[in-house]
Amino acid sequence: MGFYDVFLKNQHSDFVARLMVKLNEQLLNFLISKLSSKKAEIKVLEIGPGKGYFYKACVNHNYKNKIPYIDYFVMDRNKAILDNIQVEKEKKFESQAPDLTPIINKAQKFDIVFVGFVIEHMRDGFEVYNFFKNISNIIQTGGMAVFLCPNSVKLGMEFWNIDYTHIYPTTKRNVVMALRDTGINKVDVIDVNGLCYYRGFNNKVIYIFHRFLVMFYSYRLLNMVFGWFLSSKEYEIDNIFYRAFALLKEENLMIIAYW
Repeated sequence: MGFYDVFLKNQHSDFVARLMVKLNEQLLNFLISKLSSKKAEIKVLEIGPGKGYFYKACVNHNYKNKIPYIDYFVMDRNKAILDNIQVEKEKKFESQAPDLTPIINKAQKFDIVFVGFVIEHMRDGFEVYNFFKNISNIIQTGGMAVFLCPNSVKLGMEFWNIDYTHIYPTTKRNVVMALRDTGINKVDVIDVNGLCYYRGFNNKVIYIFHRFLVMFYSYRLLNMVFGWFLSSKEYEIDNIFYRAFALLKEENLMIIAYW
């Protein structure tokens, strides 16, 4: 197996996969509404597509003949992950962020650059800064870049427990600071409950209400009580109680930068 192949091979159940696509459709609609100009077609680049839920949301958007039409491109360092995305070869770029050379050399410009849970894997703030500088070369005027990342201030040690490849502890302050240093002045920061991008997920009142509902959820406690019955180990990647934590309670950030 190659580096990070375990992530792709560890698939969600059909129900959870359908739910994740639906949530990403809600997220996509939200991002389209945030674009400053309305177009019949927009170009979207996803960096780090993971299991492909955002990609499938884009496919469903076009299948339903919604406007704007989405012209989807993708970049990842893992060939197996790229092979899982069913788009034309010329729309796939194999590279590791912050290096965007294959895209810059093609002189491609995008309306939305979607970066889901990537910057926390970078070595340090210098790489994050260079990544943002490189994105400036591939984004349309009036476009935006969207960064999803863990809120390490809220997560504490859970930030490293989530993923063995996490390195750079992302916070509201240090990510926005790096964006400011690259000349980006307009930025929105949204607290996100786990991976639940339901309608109104960006509403502060709904966010607080959701936090109240999941306040006492503990994957460790549930695994201690029920793990023996399910033959479930807390440290296994497919642990159902931890997956519920990631979906519902994990404290993440959505940072939107406007060009």
